[in-house]
Amino acid sequence: MEEHAEIKASPQEPVEGIIVEPEIVDAAPSPEADQAEAETAEEEAPQDPRDVEIANLHGQLTEQLELVNSIKRQHGEAIAEFNSARTRLKREVKREVQNSLKSLIGELLETVDNLDRAIEAAGTKGDEGELLTGVTMVRDQFLNKLGNNDVKRMQALGAPFNPNQHEAISMVPVTEPEQDGTVVAVITEGYTINGEVLRAAMVAVGQCAAPAASPDDADTTEQPPEEDQS
Repeated sequence: MEEHAEIKASPQEPVEGIIVEPEIVDAAPSPEADQAEAETAEEEAPQDPRDVEIANLHGQLTEQLELVNSIKRQHGEAIAEFNSARTRLKREVKREVQNSLKSLIGELLETVDNLDRAIEAAGTKGDEGELLTGVTMVRDQFLNKLGNNDVKRMQALGAPFNPNQHEAISMVPVTEPEQDGTVVAVITEGYTINGEVLRAAMVAVGQCAAPAASPDDADTTEQPPEEDQS
């Protein structure tokens, strides 16, 4: 019986005809890999239908709340815009009414002016009969009706001249310094409405003349001394 020679093979030198499989060494798993595997396992795990329904309802509720908040915001903006438009409209209507009222009263003031002239003319002629009394009563009643609409006559006579309320027609020389720059005569009465000037009063304004030069203020220029002719 033939002896077979023992064949020894080192790990570094493989024997011909024999396949040596490499040893596989498992590496230590990283935390990221563990987390990824856990998430994958959760995704692959079957979900409870009740949890899915709750998640869907929660999403729908969030959408509805956002829609309600949007509608409430739009509603608030609409109310603010409506209130602003209403206030602006009231202001414009009031201004239009005031302008129309001023125009109408301005025309009626001409009638009051004619009554004033009639009363003044009758007083100048010394006619103080019943006709003058009746005209005066009509004028006073007219002024009372205007007063009910906040229309008041200015008290211009004797007041300092005010360019915002008075319209100077002429300048009248006065001797008293206190009358300088004051209203000394009213040609046409002025009126205010709600504290604003409706019609300026036409007035004559006093102007104090410059004081005349006294004899003591004569020319006192020194004359040159006379030459001695001795």
